[in-house]
Amino acid sequence: MHFKRTSILIILIVSVWSLAEAQNTAGDTLLSLKRLIELAIENGTSAQVSKNQVKQQQINVQSAKSEFLPEVRSGVSASAGKTVNGSWNGSNSISAGVSYSFSPSSIPNVLSAEKKQASSELAYQQIIDEVRADAITTYIDAIYTLKKIEIAVNDNNYQKLKLQQIEEYRNAGKRSLADVLQQRTISAESEAALLQARQGYERAMFSLFNIASLPLYSRMAPDTNVFTALISTAVLFDSAAVPALDLNVIAQYQAKKRDFEAAELTFKSVKAAYIPSISGSLNSGTDYDSPEGFSEPDLRASVSISYPIFDKFSRKQRVQSAQINVNNVHLQLIELEKNIRLDYQYSCSDLEMARKQLDVAEVRLLSAREALDAVMARYESGMSTLLETTLANNSYLDALDSRLKAEISILNSYISLLRVTGSIQSFIEKSVN
Repeated sequence: MHFKRTSILIILIVSVWSLAEAQNTAGDTLLSLKRLIELAIENGTSAQVSKNQVKQQQINVQSAKSEFLPEVRSGVSASAGKTVNGSWNGSNSISAGVSYSFSPSSIPNVLSAEKKQASSELAYQQIIDEVRADAITTYIDAIYTLKKIEIAVNDNNYQKLKLQQIEEYRNAGKRSLADVLQQRTISAESEAALLQARQGYERAMFSLFNIASLPLYSRMAPDTNVFTALISTAVLFDSAAVPALDLNVIAQYQAKKRDFEAAELTFKSVKAAYIPSISGSLNSGTDYDSPEGFSEPDLRASVSISYPIFDKFSRKQRVQSAQINVNNVHLQLIELEKNIRLDYQYSCSDLEMARKQLDVAEVRLLSAREALDAVMARYESGMSTLLETTLANNSYLDALDSRLKAEISILNSYISLLRVTGSIQSFIEKSVN
C-alpha cells in the first residue's frame, strides 16, 4: 500500500513538473505579446508595402497640385557667322517669359488624388490592425500548444508510473505478462502523443518567429501569464455590451468609400474634357548688337482657348470607362458592407457559443476532478482497482484538454469580434503590456 500512496502523490504533483518541462523546451527568454506586435509591424512586409503606397499617393497629390503652377522660362542665346565677302557678324539675345494654362479637369484630379491618399492611409491602418490581430492569434496558438505539452507530459509521466507499478505487481505474481505488455504499448502511445505535442509547439513558434521576422530557431518562448490575462478579459466581457457595428470606425470600409469618392471625381475629371481649356503667356526679350548695345525690349502677351475636335470618339470611350469604374467600385463597397455585417454576426454568434462551451467544459472538469479525488480516496483504502484510477485520470486529462480548447475558442472569438468592429487597437492599449 505504501507504493500505491506514493504513486498517487506523484500524480498530484506531476502537473507542476510538466509545466516546468514544457517551459524549458522553449528556451529561457520570454517574448512578450507587446514586443511581438511591435516587431510584426516594424518588420512585416505587408505593413511596409502599405506604408510605401501611402508615400506614393502623397507624391501623386503633389504632382496633381503642380498643374496649378505657372511655367517660367528664361534664355540667353548668341550666334556668329561669316559672310561671303569675309566679314563677321553676330547677334545676342536675352528672353524671359511666363505661361499659365488651366484645364477644367485639374481640380477634380487634385481632389481625386487626395481621396486616394486618404484611402491609402486608411488601408494602412487596416493592415496594421490585421497584423495586430494575427500576432495575437499566433501568440495564443503558441501558448495553446505549450499547454498541450503540459497535458501530454502529465499523461506520459502517469503512464510510466503505472508501468512501473504493474511490473512490480507482476514480480509479486499479481499481474500477468500480458498486462505488462499492454501497459508498455499504452506508455509508448503516450510518448508518441508527447512528441506530437512538442512538434506542434515547434511549428507554432516557427509561425510566431516568422511574423516577427526573427530567426526560426530563436531561443524564445511566449509568456503564459498573457494567456491567463487575456482569457480573464474575454470571459469577463459582458455579452450584452457587445459593441454595435459602426462602419464609420472600420478602416477597411472607409478606405473603400474613399476609393468610390475618388472614382467619382475621376469621372468628373474625364467629363471635364468637354470644357475648353484656357492658356496664357507673357514673354519679353531683347537683342544685343555691338556697338549699338541692347535693343528696346519687346513684350508679347497671348491668350488661347483650346477645344479638342478630332478626339470625340476616344473621349467618349474614356467617359464610359470611368463610369463603369464608378459602378464597379460602388458594387465593391456594397459587397464589402454586406461581408462586414455578416462577419459581425458570425463573431457575435461564435462568442456566445464559445461562452456556452466554456461553461460546459468547466462543469465537465469539475465533475472529472471530483471523480478522480473519489477514486484516489478509494484506491488508498484498497477499495478501487488500478484500472479505475487510470480511467478517472484519463477522464480528467480529457476534461483539461476540453477546457483548454474552450478557452482558446472564446479568446479567438473575442479577438475576431474586436477585429470586425475596429476595436483591436484600443484593446491592445488597455490589455496588452
